[in-house]
Amino acid sequence: MKRFNMFAAAIALISMPMLQAANQPAAVKVGDKAPDFTLTSTDHKQVSLSDYAGKQLILVFSRAHW
Repeated sequence: MKRFNMFAAAIALISMPMLQAANQPAAVKVGDKAPDFTLTSTDHKQVSLSDYAGKQLILVFSRAHW
């Protein structure tokens, strides 16, 4: 019985990353259309990527706090 419990625990530990990955949205690949998202600007307005549809846009993600 002790061997079975060890085996079950090992299987659970191995399968956890796979289960977590299944809950994650698919990664965007180079050349894919960017998914729409909304963020709050520095002047506290909601800005969506779709607001800039058809325009050239450069996105800079940074950990800076404004």
